[in-house]
Amino acid sequence: MVITGEYAAPILRALFDEQGFSSVRILPVKNSYFGGNIKVAGLLTGQDLRAALKDVSGSTVLLLPDVCLSEGRFLDGLTLQDLDHRVTTVPTTGRDLRETLQSVLEESMVPS
Repeated sequence: MVITGEYAAPILRALFDEQGFSSVRILPVKNSYFGGNIKVAGLLTGQDLRAALKDVSGSTVLLLPDVCLSEGRFLDGLTLQDLDHRVTTVPTTGRDLRETLQSVLEESMVPS
């Protein structure tokens, strides 16, 4: 599952469908910390991520754009370790996201 802001979610959905990643879920996170008017991933907070992830299974692979963090912290001071889920950051480039998605999908297809 790719975590992002509300603006990027429909764009990513269209790109994922076009590029053969239609099975990848997208979680648009509402930014309540700043009153709900901010819709970009780079200004998401740990508090808002916690709220968005409350109903997500702990076994779900979660990918987060690295622009959400500055020196390992969200804008509200929380870190990835403060979330109740294992979240992997991905550099914010199309190439890095594509390579990460391919890797995750290939790993999930390998029998254990």
